[in-house]
Parts: sequence; structure tokens; C-alpha cells
Amino acid sequence: MCNVVLIKFNKVRNTSLSLSLSFCGKVSQLHFKLTVLVYNIKIVKVHVEEFDSKREAAIDQIKAVQPATELPPAQSKLLKEKYLGLVKLDEYAFTVALTGLIGSAWLVGAYPWIYWCYHAIYLTILLSYKLYVNKLEKKQWYLIDYCYIVNYLMVIYFLLCAIATAVPSLSGAMKSAGPLWFRFLFTASTGPLTLSIITLRNSLVFHDWNVLAVFMLHFSPNLAMWGMRWWSASLVNTFPQGFSLDCPGNENLTDQHIWTSFFGADDCRGTFFHLWVVPVIVYAAWCIPYSAFIFCFGARWLERRDFHTVYKETKDTPLFKKLLAGEEKYKPIKYMSIHFVSVSLATLVGPLLWHSFLLHTLYMIIMLIFGVYNGSTYYFRVFAKAYYAKKMALLNAKEGEVHTENQEEGEKDDGISKNIEMNALEGGVRITE
Repeated sequence: MCNVVLIKFNKVRNTSLSLSLSFCGKVSQLHFKLTVLVYNIKIVKVHVEEFDSKREAAIDQIKAVQPATELPPAQSKLLKEKYLGLVKLDEYAFTVALTGLIGSAWLVGAYPWIYWCYHAIYLTILLSYKLYVNKLEKKQWYLIDYCYIVNYLMVIYFLLCAIATAVPSLSGAMKSAGPLWFRFLFTASTGPLTLSIITLRNSLVFHDWNVLAVFMLHFSPNLAMWGMRWWSASLVNTFPQGFSLDCPGNENLTDQHIWTSFFGADDCRGTFFHLWVVPVIVYAAWCIPYSAFIFCFGARWLERRDFHTVYKETKDTPLFKKLLAGEEKYKPIKYMSIHFVSVSLATLVGPLLWHSFLLHTLYMIIMLIFGVYNGSTYYFRVFAKAYYAKKMALLNAKEGEVHTENQEEGEKDDGISKNIEMNALEGGVRITE
């Protein structure tokens, strides 16, 4: 009897234990699911709070760039006058730049061997303007970069040739040094300078003289060398004592011969030594003192005065961050090594173009197209928002959805909006590179 009772008791106890374990398992699963749910709710809450903060920041930024409609009338009027003043300056710059481009195009087509005169004057103005602008932005040490050194040497070359033309007794020195100097300028202009239009995205932008100056400092020297190289006979005949290019056979050339000859066999001699070795030696003569000043002797002095240099502005770009990866002390060596290799390879363009009028002309047209394309992207991408806003306003006006309370004020605002496309740079801020 007792054994029967004991067996029944054990069965009941085991059943109760299994029921307890099953219940505890379900409770544990429920607790785990609740924990996961709470965790997900917290994550969603964090994302919502982050979204709200970003939305509030965006609203604050939008409010910050809104036109000053709530300013006092006198202050609002003064702000509009200043804005219109900046617009007027850009309109003058656009007019002068486009007129100058049309004039230079006519000169290149009519008298290409005289373009160097226009270029010398234009180059002097551009270099003076760049010195003034860069000094305001603490970028005056940009002006000792290789591209500017080539332009300085070109101005000096043109000046000495002009002096030799006016004073024939001084032409002896130019007859000995002139041919080699001319070939160096030809290679440096057609190679490193012109190819910078692609690598540095130089843009043909008319309303901003600073951007235009950078483009012309890289493209116009090539145009001057093109006219002097392929019309050397006319150049020497026009300035008999000033220019000595060592091209004795060019007097017998005709336009038909030049156009039909891909690699012309004229007597304007240009060896690989003159057109590549000498330019690389001149580059090395610039590179050594430049590197010593920028990275060694003048590094602390430039840093204390917060001067900008090409290296300082370039090393933090995405491309050079990868190329200069490693210890900081080795970055200047890597940078100048890349610079040397790039310039040496670009200099190979000079010997190739020296012997082909057709190739040189096509090359120059392609580089001009690149500059125009870079300028078009500059305009349409920078001013895309203002352009879109203007078009939408016109569309809404046609549909009768836009109502103005003051017709005269609306006309003034419309007049201002027409100039936004040429002056509103990156959210309405006018900057200079």
C-alpha cells in the first residue's frame, strides 16, 4: 500500500516539475523577445532623434540663407545695393573678358605671328592681378610654382626681343641664346602648362577674372608659341633684329605645304636634347631651390604666417591622400617625386608637336574644348539651384500660382533674380579661387 502511494507521489512530482520547466522556458522566450523589442525600440528612438536633429539643423541652414526680407528697410536697401554692386562688377568683368577673347581670336586668325604682343601685355596684366588677389588671400607663394616661372621667363623673353628690335646693337645676345630659349618655352607651354587644363580642371569662366586668369596663364602661352613656330618666317620678317629662331628654311614654306604635311620636314631644327633635355634641366633648376624653401628653410616661417602653398592645399585632396599615404616626413619627397615624373612625361609633348603643324593645331583645339567644358560644368553645377528656382518661378507664374503684393517690388526682385545665375556661387556666396 505504501509503495503504491509513493509511486503515485513521484509521478505527480515529476509531472509538476516538467510543467514548471515548460512554463519557465516559455517565460524565458517571452522575456528574450521583449528584450529584443525594447532594444529595437531604443534604436528606432535614436534614429528618430538623429533625424529630428538633422532636420532642425537643415531648417536652421535654410533660414540662414534666406533673403533678408525681415531686415529693417534701410538695412535691406543697403544690402541690395551692395549685392547689385557685386553683380555690376561681374558684368563688367564678363564684358571685358569676352571682348578680349573675340579680339584675340581675330588676331590669331589674321596675324598669328603677332599674337605674342597681345599675349605679353595680357600676361603682364594677369600676373599683376593674380599677385594682388593672392596676396589678399595669403596665397602669394603660389606665384613661385613652375607654371608661373615659365610665364615669367616668357615675359622676359618677349621683353628682350622687343628691346633687341628697337636697339639692333643688342640683338647679338638674342641670336645666340634666343633659339634655345624659344624651344624651351615651346615645350614648357605645350606640355606641362597646357595639360594642366585637364589635370587641374582650368575653366573658361568669363565673369570671374581670377578663374579666367588661371585658365589663360595655362592656355595663352601655347597659343603664342603656335603662332611663332608655324609663322616663324613672317615673325622674323616683321621683327628682323628681335627674334632669332634658327629656322632658315621657313622663308620657302607656303600655307599649302604646312597644312598637308603631318610631320613637316622644314628647316626649323628641334632636337630631342633642345626640346626635352633642356626643359627638364630648367625644371630641375627650379625644383631644387623651391623644395628647399617650401619644405626646409622656409617651412616654419610660412606656417607661422599662415601662408598657403600649392603643396599645403593639394596634399589633403582625396587623390593625394592615397598617393602620399605614410609618415608625414616623407610626404614632401613623395609629392615632389610625383611632380617631377608628371612634368617630365608632359614635356614629351613638346618634341612631338614641334614637327607637326596639324597635330599641334588639333591639340590646341582639344585643350580649348576642355576649358570650355570645364567652364560649362562650373556654371551649370554651381548655379543649378538658382537656375531651377528661376524656371519654377516662371512656370508657377504662368499657371497663376504666384501672386505679388507689390508689382514694383516684384519687378526689382525679378531683375535681381536674372543676375543670380552669374553671381550666386555655392548658396549665394561669391568666392575667389
